[in-house]
Amino acid sequence: ELEEDTNILNVDKELVYRWRSLQVERKLKPNTINGRLANIRALLNWCSENKLYGKIIYPNGDRVAKSIKDVVFKEERDKIYTEEDLVNLLRKPSTEESFMYWRTWALINYCFATGQRIGTARLVKLKDVDLDRREVFLTHLKNGKVAIAPMSAELHKILKEYIELWLYDESEDTYLFPTNNSNRAATYNGLYHGLEYYCARRGIQKEGFHALRRNFAKGYIRNNGNPLVLQRLLNHSTLQMTNKYVKLYGED
Repeated sequence: ELEEDTNILNVDKELVYRWRSLQVERKLKPNTINGRLANIRALLNWCSENKLYGKIIYPNGDRVAKSIKDVVFKEERDKIYTEEDLVNLLRKPSTEESFMYWRTWALINYCFATGQRIGTARLVKLKDVDLDRREVFLTHLKNGKVAIAPMSAELHKILKEYIELWLYDESEDTYLFPTNNSNRAATYNGLYHGLEYYCARRGIQKEGFHALRRNFAKGYIRNNGNPLVLQRLLNHSTLQMTNKYVKLYGED
């Protein structure tokens, strides 16, 4: 295996491919494995350019580096909620239900309507929600940037009712989906346990919050949405990431 102290000059193609196979056996994600292979190729090129020749490093080493191919995985459709499940998930709860139950309902609707990751959604604060302009200011994106998410008329109605019912006397720094009776951000475990309980109550197979992001992408694509706009809505760093959804859900 490739170790930290492995001498790059002693690396040959067979060793690289053995290492690649080991990563597949460990069930690492394709992007993770291929990203590391890209780093290996870059290092081989650098060695060649600096005349540090070895078993697979020699003049015109770029050709050798390019011969180390990425691992290819069969593209499979990720899990999403069925249309029937979505109707059940999005249905408003009774006012007799607890705050935690209402919070899960509002969060489900939020993720489905905006396509945002749960890691971004859980850190949204009341001051980030502009009900007048129907926008949500996002400051905790995976790519480290900030963005504005548009708010549909239906989501506007849902968030307005949720806030007026449960967060009406809270400060602007209160999280939109806080822990129970606290101004602390809800933990991932807390949110996922809440979703599990919510789905069990409604007789739905829990597929996770990220499935709602896929449902959002699918709906947008099936309605002939522009991939470049979808990239911005999903806050993807590259169009290539967005095109994965286009490929999966752009077919009838």
